[in-house]
Amino acid sequence: MSKRGKTQLCVDGFLYMRVKASDELQYWSCNQFRVLGCTARATTGRGKRDGKPIIKLRGFHNHRIIMQRRKPGECAKLKEQYARERDGLPERTEHAVPEQTVPLSIPAVSQPSLLPMAQCFLKQEK
Repeated sequence: MSKRGKTQLCVDGFLYMRVKASDELQYWSCNQFRVLGCTARATTGRGKRDGKPIIKLRGFHNHRIIMQRRKPGECAKLKEQYARERDGLPERTEHAVPEQTVPLSIPAVSQPSLLPMAQCFLKQEK
């Protein structure tokens, strides 16, 4: 569950938010879609194979697994950095000491695996 009570899917440590649901399928987007433009998507069905739910993944994550909440104001900086990388524009210079940026990389994932629910939550409530 998200902070606002929405259902989330956790696959290989990446969190997905439910976009829509039909009678047979549920469609999920990476929860970094709005901030980082991540194109990773998942589709889940009601059926199971070998006792495990069927999950179809498409697209790729353009970020690492994010386990911490962002600090206030960091979202705007990430959106600007993503837009500049996408458009190939040079970094904006500031008069203050510029922050160091970490290049985005895609971790190698062999096959999707479901993590225990306790590992999916960023902060567990008591």
